Amino acid sequence: MTKCQCGLVWTSLTECHCAKCHRHFGGVAGFDMHRKGGECVDPATLLTEKGKPRLVYRTSGLSVTSSSGVTSTGGVLAWRAPSFKQATEGLTALSGYDLVGVA
Repeated sequence: MTKCQCGLVWTSLTECHCAKCHRHFGGVAGFDMHRKGGECVDPATLLTEKGKPRLVYRTSGLSVTSSSGVTSTGGVLAWRAPSFKQATEGLTALSGYDLVGVA
């Protein structure tokens, strides 16, 4: 279990939490997308070339325990790719490599 000074607690090893802005991400790709020039960018403003959101704010569906000891089966709200295709499009934009279609 991991806990940030902001009070958020999570158990997933694949999720990322920004210690600067305290936004929580479903993975390192979303975290990396929100960092530009050493600064945090609001994930809601990250759009594809077609104007669709690169990340959506939803739960993981995993069980988590809050700092007060309450367990939720809904998971932690985090910025996540809406689909595998959009996740790979986001990585493609960051890396310059074509990852669409990679399974």
